[in-house]
Amino acid sequence: MNQTLVNRYQILATLGQGGMATVYRARDLLLKRDVALKLLRPEFANNPSLSQQFSAEAQTAAQLSHAHIARIFDVGYDPSSGPFFVQELIEGQSLDQLLPVAAPQALTWTREIALALAAIHQQGYVHCDVKPQNIRINADGHAILLDFGIVQAIGTINAEQVYGTPQYIAPERAEGGATTEASDIYALGIMLYELLTGRVPLDGDSAWAIVQRHLNEGVPALRQALPGTATAIENLIKRATERVPSQRFASAQAFAGEIESIQQGANSATIAMPVRQRSTVSIHNMETTAVRVPPKTAALVQAKPQPTPTKALLANPKPVAKKQIGLTLAALVFVVLVAVAFAKLSGDTQQPGASGNATTVAQPSATLVPIAEATATIVAEAISTQAPEPTIASQPLPSMPNFVGLKRGEAEQQARQLKLKINFIEEANEQAKDRILSQEPAAGSPIAENSQITLVIAVKETKKPKGPGKGNDDDD
Repeated sequence: MNQTLVNRYQILATLGQGGMATVYRARDLLLKRDVALKLLRPEFANNPSLSQQFSAEAQTAAQLSHAHIARIFDVGYDPSSGPFFVQELIEGQSLDQLLPVAAPQALTWTREIALALAAIHQQGYVHCDVKPQNIRINADGHAILLDFGIVQAIGTINAEQVYGTPQYIAPERAEGGATTEASDIYALGIMLYELLTGRVPLDGDSAWAIVQRHLNEGVPALRQALPGTATAIENLIKRATERVPSQRFASAQAFAGEIESIQQGANSATIAMPVRQRSTVSIHNMETTAVRVPPKTAALVQAKPQPTPTKALLANPKPVAKKQIGLTLAALVFVVLVAVAFAKLSGDTQQPGASGNATTVAQPSATLVPIAEATATIVAEAISTQAPEPTIASQPLPSMPNFVGLKRGEAEQQARQLKLKINFIEEANEQAKDRILSQEPAAGSPIAENSQITLVIAVKETKKPKGPGKGNDDDD
């Protein structure tokens, strides 16, 4: 490869490739040193949204200065190649190539990344993609954190879809809650588990299945995978991966401090643990992807009833005195008793209730109704002779996720979750092979079940049509 960007950076070799950019080993001809150059893929260079995201990654990383974070040297734009940034070249192996490792070394590397995260959090950001693949071990044996491609500001809420690697996504992010420092701490706890055992604690056949396990199961005890594990280390992982964010370490700095306490207070026998042999089991795709946030559903009537204000109070949610609540409930009981008595006089069909008292038989409802709505309906029917029948409020249609940059399998998986039909259109583009180049409808458009989406996918070379009616449609 003989390409030089802005007459300064000569590309030597490809180091890695992601969904949106390619990382090259390059030679800085001005300073006479090798660097890592991250270049936005050509097919995305004219996409304003992706270009902005790429620039934001560089700007965020440039604000950080820490011994365990790769340094940013330069940011630029080459007329023939597009936007790029230059960072420190970390000579060494990716952490995922070294798994599993002995406990003392695993603790040291985890502590170093915890300190790096503390520096990121101090600047108001969350990394959002902590995993061994984004960490390199340099020539001196220290862990260096890389890749700020999906970094978010602390407190960001992703209501519809969240970007990350499913095996490391914290439960609160997966269900559309705020992204906080605790989200990175959770991922780091998962990573420590993986360093020791050689595999992630929760995996599955799809991103959706993995996320559901994080939401419903929680991280299993370390000793289940590694009998004879040190109690101090097991407790460390347990606290870091609590499903409730407030129950985790208060900060990445506190996490690092706890590791240091274990290391300083323990002799080699205390934290000695059996080292698991490197797993030969195929681990599912661990690429960063977009995961659909499951819709939040209201509690149903058969759930445990909760005190609910009347319809009038729902319209005016101001603090209400206990006396006023008591009078309201008393009036409600009185109205219901009067209604029952009136029903008796009117000859309505009756049958004994659960308590043995006669109650009017209502027509069964074909639909379960949320508790708050059911209660409000009862009150409304008691005070109005022309109340409408109870209905469930219609939910807003979900919006179309961004498929651009995903691989074909990832796009098909998301489409299945949303019950979308896919029409693939192939476009010759060897560099971005098997990646989605564009989509229609665009991301953010409202969608309904069984809608169709057209995805332009990059292939090495387009197939010649086989004849009339034989296109490339692939209805999933």
